[in-house]
Amino acid sequence: MYQWGKLSDRDAEEIVCDLLSAEWGVHVERFQAGADGGVDLRVNGPCAPPLKLPEGSYAVAQVKHYPTAALARLRATFQKEAKRGVHRLSFRYFAVTTAPLSIHGKNEIAKLYSEEFPVSQILGREDLESMLARHPRVEQRHFKLWVGNTLNLQRVLRSKEIRRSKHLVEELARDSAYLVNTRDVDRARSILESEGAVILSGPPGVGKTSAAKILIGECISAGWDPVVAVNNIDEAEEILDDERRQVVFYDDFLGSSLRTAFLNGKNEDARIVRLLQDARRSDSLRLILTTREYILTNAKMHHQRLQDTSVDLSRLIMDSSDMTALERAEVLYRQIFFSGANPVLQQPLAEAEWVEVIKHRNFNPRLSHFYIDRVASVARGEDASALTSRELALGLLQSFESPLDLWKGIYDDQLTELQRCVLQVLSTFRTLLFDDAVEIATRYTQEIGEPATKSEIRQAMRAIDGDFIEISDFYSLPLVGFANASIGDYVAFRLSADTAAIEGLLASAVTFSQVEVLAGLVTPTSEKEAWLDDGSVDETAQISIDRFASPVAISGPKGKATRRAFVEAMLRLFPSGIYEFHPAYGNGSQRWKVMPPLSAERRMKAIWDFVRSHRMEQEAWIPESLTQAFPSARIASKEGMLSHLWFTRGMSDHSRWSEFREWLIDHLRDYFFSQVFAPAHFSTARIYAQRYRAPGQVERASLRLNLGQAAWKFLDDLEHEVIRISQSDLHEDVDCLITAAEWLGVDIGQLVAGIREFEAATYARDSALKDHGSSLELEADDLFLQGDDLQGDYSSAPIRIYPASISNHGLVVAARILGRP
Repeated sequence: MYQWGKLSDRDAEEIVCDLLSAEWGVHVERFQAGADGGVDLRVNGPCAPPLKLPEGSYAVAQVKHYPTAALARLRATFQKEAKRGVHRLSFRYFAVTTAPLSIHGKNEIAKLYSEEFPVSQILGREDLESMLARHPRVEQRHFKLWVGNTLNLQRVLRSKEIRRSKHLVEELARDSAYLVNTRDVDRARSILESEGAVILSGPPGVGKTSAAKILIGECISAGWDPVVAVNNIDEAEEILDDERRQVVFYDDFLGSSLRTAFLNGKNEDARIVRLLQDARRSDSLRLILTTREYILTNAKMHHQRLQDTSVDLSRLIMDSSDMTALERAEVLYRQIFFSGANPVLQQPLAEAEWVEVIKHRNFNPRLSHFYIDRVASVARGEDASALTSRELALGLLQSFESPLDLWKGIYDDQLTELQRCVLQVLSTFRTLLFDDAVEIATRYTQEIGEPATKSEIRQAMRAIDGDFIEISDFYSLPLVGFANASIGDYVAFRLSADTAAIEGLLASAVTFSQVEVLAGLVTPTSEKEAWLDDGSVDETAQISIDRFASPVAISGPKGKATRRAFVEAMLRLFPSGIYEFHPAYGNGSQRWKVMPPLSAERRMKAIWDFVRSHRMEQEAWIPESLTQAFPSARIASKEGMLSHLWFTRGMSDHSRWSEFREWLIDHLRDYFFSQVFAPAHFSTARIYAQRYRAPGQVERASLRLNLGQAAWKFLDDLEHEVIRISQSDLHEDVDCLITAAEWLGVDIGQLVAGIREFEAATYARDSALKDHGSSLELEADDLFLQGDDLQGDYSSAPIRIYPASISNHGLVVAARILGRP
C-alpha cells in the first residue's frame, strides 16, 4: 500500500520519528546528519506508559531504511549496531527497519543483541504500517508514502478532472523523492493559509514547481481535491464546486516565454484576479500558481487588472541564493541517493570539495539535477563504483561555473533584442544605478545600429526585473544588478564569441574597467591553454566562463579590427574616471565623469598585458599613442609608479616599447627626485642611479640621502616584522640596493650584512613551509566541527569559487549530510 521505496533514509527516519511520537505520546528527538554513535532517535525520561522511563534514563531507536533488503543484509547491518553496545547503556532500545520482517526475522535480529533482548522492540515495516493506520495525521503529513498508490489515486480523483489530475498525482509519485521542504516552502505555505492562494515566481530552476508540488501533496493528504489547469483558467473554472474542498494548480499560468501569448483566454486576467479574490474569501478553494518573475512583470504592464493587490499579496519570489546550506545539501543528497550515482554516498566524503559545491554562487537545483542525471546515465552503462566523491563534486562545480543548460533557451528564445542589450551592458559593470544603466544602454544601442529611446530601455529593464536583473534601493536610489550570478556568467559567455557586440560595447564604454572586463573574456591565459592541451576539459561546456571565454573570437586576421578596437578604447579611456555610485559622490547620473581616475600604472599594465597576450608588440602606434595619453592621467601613488618602472623592463625586448620605457623614465624624473621613495623600491633607485650618475645631471647628495633613508627604513621594518616578503623578492631587493650604492659611492657594507641575516632567516622559513606541504585553507579556523580538519587538493581543479552568503558552521554540517552512509 505504501511506497517505502520512494523515501530517502532521511524521509524514513522522519516518518518513524513522527510515528513513535504519536504512538508513545512523547517528544522524540532527532539529530542533524553525521556520525550518530548508534542513536538516530531518543526519548529522555521520565515519561508515562507505554515507555515508562524513570528519571535520568532514556530510550533509543536506530532506524535502518532498507525497504527491499533480505534478512542476511539486515542481520549484517544490525550486528554492527549491536557491537556498539548502545542497547546496554539505554533503558529501552528499539531496532527499526522499513524492510518487511517475519517472526523468524525478528527473532534473528533480537538474538544479535542478546538472548534476553525483547522481540517486541524489533519493529519492521508491518509494525510501521499498523501505526500509520492508528495515526492518520502522520500519513497525511507524509504524502510521499502513498502518493504513487493506485487506490489512493482513485480516492483523491473525481471523474471529470481525472485525466489531468491523474497526470499531476503521477508526477508527484515520480518526483516526491526529490522534494525538500525549504524556507521558501514554509513561506509559501503561510501565504497559502492566510491568502488562500500563492503565486510562486522567480528565475528558472529555483524550485517553483517543486515547492508547488509539496503544497499540493499536503493539500491532497488533508482531503482537498486537486484541480489542474494546463492551457487556460477555463479548465479549472468549469469543474469548480462550492460543495467540495478543491485546490487549483496552474503551472506557468502566464506561459513559458514572452513570445507565447500569455493570458490565452478571453478576459483571463480578470478571471484570474477573481479566482484569487474568491480563494481569499472561501474556506473551500485554494489556488497555487507558478510563473517566471519577468513574465509576470510584463503581464502586469500589459494587463492592468493584474496590478490588483491580491496578486502582490499572494506572490512569493523564490531565489536559490536564499537557500540555507542544509537545504542545498539535502537537495543534492536526494538527487544523488535516487540516481545511478548513489554508490558515491558510500565512499569517504571529499568534504572540502562538497563545501564549495554547497556554497557556490550559481547553485541551482535544476543544474545539479541535469548534471547528476548525466553522470547517472553513464554510470548505468559502466562501473558506477568507479566514480569518486571528489570527481562528482568537481563536476558539479564546473556545471555551476558554466550554466549553459539553464539559460541558453531562455536567452535565445524568450528575451527581446533590447533586453539582451541591457544584459550585455550590465555584464561590464555587474552593478550600477538605474539611470546610468539607461544612459549607457542608449549609447550602446546607437553604436550597434539599433537605436532605442531611454523610455524603451526603461521598459525593457522593468520587464526583466526579478528574473534576470534585480532593481533594489540604495540610499533612495534605484540600483541595478543581475538577479543571479549565473545569469551574468552566461551573458559573459555569450559575449565572448560575439565580436559585433564587443565592438559596440567598446565604442560605448565610459570607464576603463569596462574594457578590462571585456578583455578578460577574450584574452587566453596560460592556465586555459594547459587545460585545452591535455584534453581534460570540454571546451564548450565545462570551462570556467568567469576566468576566460573564447579567445578564438578575436584571434587571427578576422579579429584584427576587434583587437585594435580594444587598444583604442583603452587609450581613449586611459585618463577617465572610475564608476562609484555611493551617495558621497553626489546623486547625478554619468558618475564616471566626476570620479577621480584610477592609477595610471595599473592601466598601463593592463594595456601591456593585452598587447603581449595578443602579440601586438610590434605595432608602433600603440606605444606612440600611450606616450600621448599618459601625461593626462593621474599618478595614484609614488610606490606603485616607481615599482612599475622596474616592471617595464619586460618591454625592453621590443624596440618601440623600449623607446616608450626610456620616455617614461625621463618623464617621471622630476617626480622621482622630489620624493623620498619607499624602502621596497630599490630596483627603481638603481634605474635612476645608473641613468643620472654622471656629474651635473642630478644632485648626487640628494639621491644619496634618499637612498640611505630608504635603506635604513627597510632594515628597521624587517627587524620589527613590519613587512613580510618572500626570500626571492628580498634577495632581489638587496642586490638592487648594493648596485645603486656602488654607483653612488655609498658604503653600506654593515647595512647589507644585517639585511643578509634576515634574508637567511626568511629563506629558512620559506623552506620549512615548502617541506611541510601545501593544504587548502577554508574560510576560518572555526569552520570545522569538533576540531576536525577538512583538507583537499585543488591542484587539478580548474575552478574559481565565489561563495554565496552561507555560514561556515552550516557549510560543514551540510557537507556532512552528503557523507551519510
